[in-house]
Formats: sequence, structure tokens, C-alpha cells
Amino acid sequence: MVSISGLASGLDTQSIIAQLVAIEQQKIAVVQRRGAHQDDALSSWATIKSTLNTLNSAASTMLTSNDWQTLAATSSDDTTAGVSAGSGTMTGSLSFTVGSLAQAGVVRSASTITSLSSRVTTDASILVASGGSKLGFSSLASNDTVSLGAHTIVVMQSSAAAHKAGSGALAPSTVVDNSNNALQIEVNGNTYNLTLANGTYDAQQLAAAVQTSANNSGAPFAATIDTNGALSLATTAEGAAATLRVTGGTALAALNLTTDAAVLTGTNGQLTVDGGATQIFGATSALGAGGTISLAAGSGVITTALSGGLRVGSLTATNVSTGDGSLQSVVNAINGAKGGVTAAAIQVGTSAYRLQIGASTTGAGSDPNIAASEFDSAAIGGLTVLSQAADAMITIGSGAGAYNITSATNTMTNVLPGVSVTLKKANGTTPVTVTVGRNGDALAAKVQALVDAANTTKKEIDRATFYDPATKKANPLVGDNTAQRLQAAVNSAITSLVAGANPATPGQLGLSTDRSGNFTFDKTKFMTAFTNDPDGVAKVFGQFGTSTNGSMSFVAATAKSAPGTYAVNVTSPAAQATTTSTGVPTLGTTVRVRIGTKIAAYTVQSGDTASNVATGLNASLAAQSLSVVASINGGNIQIATANYGSHTNLDVAWDGVTYATHTGTDIAGTINGVAATGNGQVLTAPSTDRLLAGMSVQVQGTATGAVGTITYSPGSAARIGRAVGQATDSISGYITTTESSIKDNKKLISDQIDRMTQRANAYAARLKRTYATLETTLSNLKNLSGSLASQLTNL
Repeated sequence: MVSISGLASGLDTQSIIAQLVAIEQQKIAVVQRRGAHQDDALSSWATIKSTLNTLNSAASTMLTSNDWQTLAATSSDDTTAGVSAGSGTMTGSLSFTVGSLAQAGVVRSASTITSLSSRVTTDASILVASGGSKLGFSSLASNDTVSLGAHTIVVMQSSAAAHKAGSGALAPSTVVDNSNNALQIEVNGNTYNLTLANGTYDAQQLAAAVQTSANNSGAPFAATIDTNGALSLATTAEGAAATLRVTGGTALAALNLTTDAAVLTGTNGQLTVDGGATQIFGATSALGAGGTISLAAGSGVITTALSGGLRVGSLTATNVSTGDGSLQSVVNAINGAKGGVTAAAIQVGTSAYRLQIGASTTGAGSDPNIAASEFDSAAIGGLTVLSQAADAMITIGSGAGAYNITSATNTMTNVLPGVSVTLKKANGTTPVTVTVGRNGDALAAKVQALVDAANTTKKEIDRATFYDPATKKANPLVGDNTAQRLQAAVNSAITSLVAGANPATPGQLGLSTDRSGNFTFDKTKFMTAFTNDPDGVAKVFGQFGTSTNGSMSFVAATAKSAPGTYAVNVTSPAAQATTTSTGVPTLGTTVRVRIGTKIAAYTVQSGDTASNVATGLNASLAAQSLSVVASINGGNIQIATANYGSHTNLDVAWDGVTYATHTGTDIAGTINGVAATGNGQVLTAPSTDRLLAGMSVQVQGTATGAVGTITYSPGSAARIGRAVGQATDSISGYITTTESSIKDNKKLISDQIDRMTQRANAYAARLKRTYATLETTLSNLKNLSGSLASQLTNL
């Protein structure tokens, strides 16, 4: 049905209704503008929080002492020695000459091979390894029953020579003549009669005279002077099969030697293959350069040629399939094994190749250990050394006081703390000077980044709170107390005094505000202050704490940790994993120390004291890179981990067979009366604590009870972290609370708009009905009027 407005009344009812409804819509628009204002406020806070994230990230680069230990280093000749710096506190300069560069060991075939398909081995597999000389192996070979893959050889106990020490230091001058020049000695069961050349000797010369006589007589021992100045005799072979006994002679008094009632024996070497049973060598056949030993490796045998006695350490050898035995197959197999060596077929002429095998790493002792017996001698003609593995060496100083430093690689990281020196070429006698200093420029850049981020935050706060009097337009956060609180917190965090720092105020090192309230940074002031006291300047920005007890130190705080002084109480100190022997283990007992799969061992020898056993264990522990130390406790041997806490475990078999597990304990105690979690020697307060909020303290020693107080004094960067956290924490942050309030208001406004819209729609519908009724009524009245008029006319 088509409705024509006002036909009966003559009124434009549709226009009247529209105008009346528009009045209601204006009321809704007012409320909608309030809702849009809430959206603008939320958008402003989102932008401000984004700048706070940037500000907090800039601050986080300056919190710890390590963040302020950035070093800068320069080299006077970068073509000879490059330099890069990390972190540290040591500064200064060092001059040195580069004597040699590190290189890897390489061997090659003695003969040329006609083609890549030529057969170079008939063995089904070959064993590849490098670095074996550090353990006493010059080469290794496998038989065909050794399984393919990696095999780990661990020497747990070094072999040692039979040794005889003089009863006292040799005299500064000794005259040898026909009355005192004879020495009878038994070595490995054979008797040797030595005659010393007549003459006047100092201590070193007298030892050399003994050695010369031994060489002339074919006696296989070495004569030296020990650290006590006494004559020391040791067999050249090692193991219990190596024996030594002084039996007499007129030179005994001059040499401060005594005769031996029984033979002195060497020490056997002990090793395992793939974690299997301990294998002992040197008991029946003495160990020495040129000898061989056979290692049981599962169902197979690994044969090793010796470069000397066995030495504590480990290596991994890889048994690889040779395929069809061709030159190409062998090269591919060696390279595919990634077993510490690489191979190449070098074409040296028409139909002429050489097999070349090199260690993957540089440094003395890293020569490849592939035995020539693994190959067909007719095909390769044996293996020839192309280059000997060698360490890099630098010389510091000149003349008699000069000393050398060596490195297995051309990058030396231990010469200056925090600095890496990369050697590029040997330079003879021309010195290179490396200069190291604290990197103030890099740290100044961090401060500038903090200032820039703080200014960005201020800019966004200013924009959101700006009121334009000319246009009378107010931005979303005008008069917002939260915005004012945030700006005040940032200002205070950056510019307030820092107790204990030097200088105490950030302004003294160039950090301040201008007339507009923007943060400024004067790098010149900063560099001057940093040069004078770098650690003091670090305190202006980072987290630091002081302690009333020298055995207690501040470790770390969180962004929520509050500054203050807090008492520390220890109820139970941390302990290492520790065990102590009962006296010295009996002769022949192998004491074993195990952590995980690594085992260190020492076999008690004749005449060993607790000190001897501890020394032997420490050598084996160091070779296995175990953080464990053996020491003397009375007449007993104590073995303890270097680390503290329940995560440290130590297995020790004092009898060599039965392991007992020993575990450390964590510290227990409180900080500010709040129960803290112990981890080793570190106490950490709960992250939920209102004041401490995860603060950590380290307490060394065994003291219990009240051990002192820790005073936490956060610097500017640390305070920024706290200020940002207090503002933006997802639960308790005051910006979070403000945003929640805005969202609640927005929901109320949205609900109000919905209700008002519903009322307006209902009002419009009611008006339409009302005016439709009016029109109908008027139309009916008109019709009635017309009808009455017609009737009256008819009358």
C-alpha cells in the first residue's frame, strides 16, 4: 500500500516525524562522540605503551655490570694480527711478535695413483682420527670386525716410568775422579755399569754426565734435575714392566743416591673403548715410542702404534666403510664420516693422483692418525708427512726475559681477558701492539638511545594531553592523571640522585632536561666521568647492591624489585658434593671418579702418599674436563665438586669397583624475613613478594643465622624498568587499570547507545502510528462531513 503523507490533514507528517526523530538522534550522537573519545584514549595509550616498550628495551642494555664492561681494541698492524673485543675490565696494551701460525697436520701418499677408480685398499673399513698423539698414539688401525661408526677411546690413567729420586739436592760443585766415578744400575732387568767422566760439575752438568754415560752404555733411562735440585732417574719405557734399581757404585755419595733393596716399577696406563671394561697396558710389556698395543673394541681390535707412554685424555675415532676400495670411494668415505680428518685426491699430472689426508683442526698434536697399514702399500707407497701439526706462537718481549705463548688455533682468546687476537701472518722481529680500553663510545650510544626513547615517550604523552586554546580542541588524555603520573615517573627514574654512584646525579654525567622538559645528553661530560670512574658511572644506570658481609653479594633484581636495605638470614649453607677417604687406599687400588659418562681414575702406587694420590687424580680429572678437585684433608683424600647445590652429583669408587653417589645441597634462608629459594649458593626471593620481587643474593661460606644486610640501589636504567613495569603490568599496572576503566566506560556507552537507538526507533514507530491514525480519523471525518452535507442538501 502506498502512503501519501498528509492527504487528510494537509500536513507533511513524514517531515514532522523525521524532525522529531532527528532530535533523538542528536542525543545519540552526543553519546557516540563520548564513545569515540574513549576509542581515541585507548589508541593513545596503545601508542604510549609501544614507546614504553622501546624505552624499557633501551634501559635493559645497561642493567648489569657486564653491560658496562664493553671493551674496544685496536691493532697497530691489522694485516699481521687482527683484534676484536668483547667485555671485561682489563685495559692496557701488549706488544708481541708473531713467530708462527697454527697449522693442521697433513699426510700424503708416497706414490702417485693412476686414476680415481684405482684400488688403494683391500680392507673393508679404515679407522680415521686426529689428535691421538696427545694420548700417546701415533696411528690407529682397525680390523674388519670393528663396527662401523664412532668409537671413543678414553685414557683414564697415564702410564709412568719407573723413577728414582736422589736423597737430596746435588752440591753446587762436585769433583768426579777415579775414586767416585762408578754407578751400577739395573734397568728392565738388565745390569749396566756406568763410568762418569772425570771433571768438576755443577748440578746440571753432573746430571748430563750421568746421561752421557748411560747413553754410552745403552742404559735406557733419563737423568735430570728435579724441582728440589735432586738427581732424578727415570726409565724411558713406562708401565709396571719398566723397572729400575740402583745397586751400587762409588759415585753414590756424589750423586746423593742410595741402593734399592727391591726394583722400582712404573705405572700402568688404563683406558676404555666405548665405555667398556677397563684395559690395562704396561703390566707385562713396557710402553714406549715405536711399540704397539691392541685395544679391544667390541668384537674387533684397534691396533695403535705408540709415540710414547699413554696420557690421560680422550679421542673419537671413526671406522668407515671403504666401499670398493677405490681412491674416490676412500676419499668420499673419509669426508662423509666427519671424523676430524678430511681427504682429497690431488691430480698432480696426467693419470697421476696423490691421496692427501689432513686433520680438520690446527694445533700441535692434531696430526691425522690413519695407519699406513690400512692401505695397499703397492698402490700408495706408504704415507709421507706433508706438514706437521703446529701451534701458533707469539713472543712477548725480547732478550732473556722474553716468553712465548702458544695456541692451537690462530685465534688467541686467552692473552688479554675479553679480547680475541687473530694471527694472520708471521712477522719476524717486527712487534705488533694491541691496545685495549673500555669502550666509552659504545656505552654513550646506549645512553643516547635511552634518552631518545624517553623523549619519544614524552612526545606521545604531550601529544595525547595537548589542548589547543585557539580551536578549543582537547586531545584524548587532556587532564588525565595517569598520563601525568607516567611522565613524572619517567622523569624521576632518569634524573633522580643515585645513592652510592659516582657521580651521584645523572646530571653530572650529562643527562638532564631542557626548558621544554625534553631529556638531553652531553656525551663530552659522560666520557669525562666514565674515564675517571667507569664502575661508578655504571652504578648511575644499572642494578647494584652493597653488602655488610664480604662473603655475601648482590646478584640481581627484577624490574619490580624495590630499592632498600634487606636483612639476610641463612638457616642452612650450600655444600658441594663431597666424599673423603679413610686414609690412603691400598696399593694397586684404582680410585675412580665419575660424572655422567666421564670417568677419571688413578691407581695407587708403591710409596704413594695421600698427596700423590690427590695429584694423580687431579691430573686425570683435568684431562676429562671434570669440575672436581682432589685435596688433602688430614691424612685422607677429599674429592669435591667445584660447584655447589643439589644439581651437583659425584660418583666415587674408592675401591675401584663400587660407586657411591654424593650430592651437594642448596642454601636455605630468608631475605627480609621472606623464605627464599636456594640454588647452590644463591638465595632468590619469591617473584610475588611486593618489595623483593625475585631479588637474588649469593652467600658463600658456612655461616648461619643473620649474615648481614644487602642494600639495593637501582640506577636510572633499572628505575626505568621498574617505572615501566609499575605502569604496564598486565594485572596491577596503573595504565592497565586506566585502560580497563576506559573499556568499561566504552561498554557502558555502547550499551547506552543501544538503548537510546532502540528508544528512538520505537519513538519513530509510535509517531508513524499516531500520525497514521490522525490521517485516518480526519479522512473518516471528512467522509462523514461530506455524507451529512449531501443528506442535508437532499432534505
